[in-house]
Amino acid sequence: MKIFRYWKKESETVQFKGNSIPINARGGSNESFSEASARAFENIARLKRQLLQDEPENLETYESDILEEPLEFIDDDNIVTRNRYGARILNSRSTLFIDVDKPPLKKPNIFVRLFSKPMPEPEQLSAFFESLARRPECRGLALRVYSTCKGYRIIVHGRNFSSKEKAAQNLLNAAGSDMLYATLCFKQGCFRARLTPKPYRIKSPTIKLKYPRNQEEEPLVAKWVQLYEKASQGHAVCRLFGVFGEKLGSSDIIRYHDDATGVDSKCPLA
Repeated sequence: MKIFRYWKKESETVQFKGNSIPINARGGSNESFSEASARAFENIARLKRQLLQDEPENLETYESDILEEPLEFIDDDNIVTRNRYGARILNSRSTLFIDVDKPPLKKPNIFVRLFSKPMPEPEQLSAFFESLARRPECRGLALRVYSTCKGYRIIVHGRNFSSKEKAAQNLLNAAGSDMLYATLCFKQGCFRARLTPKPYRIKSPTIKLKYPRNQEEEPLVAKWVQLYEKASQGHAVCRLFGVFGEKLGSSDIIRYHDDATGVDSKCPLA
């Protein structure tokens, strides 16, 4: 999970088959720009080895940079950032978050359609999440399911997950998670959960943030954040739908998530 306060971009030129090839790389650090620069040159050296020695990238260990402003370092596994449209995002190396727009519910067979009353949607959804909790990957675990503005969010609770392990990928697919989200989890080495509303849903001005950014941009960003935080008041991101599988207690990161997203409030979802 590559999230840093300081970023530095460096470049070198390498001779390859009679041609001069520029190599650019970023490096990140939470200590200083000089350390970020040193890491950028380390990345350049790695790229040079791959180029000159035809050394393939190890996809199992590779992680892409997350170029978002870090707002809070909760612990070594959990960092809050501000994403490109300004919302706060919880990035977790070990807690499996699954966002689902449309759960892949099975259609009732012809006998059920002809001779039974349609199953109410909440019951149908509960049956789906109960079946998900019975998967081998969820043995001994709890699925905390939340309603969101446009779908559902699942927190798989009871053990740590890696975004690159097969069990996590299986659960993302089985739950009907967006394919792009699953791919980003694998590439970025973490799972992500939005903690604050999307700006357009709360009639806040929209913005497109880049990070790292120039000092000249800071006053504009600070002004936007002030307006956004004010507009966010009175809105929640998710609400607890139910807990499926094992009946486990909570955890520090779940409590942090629930408090930040307004789970216990009566506010409208956004």
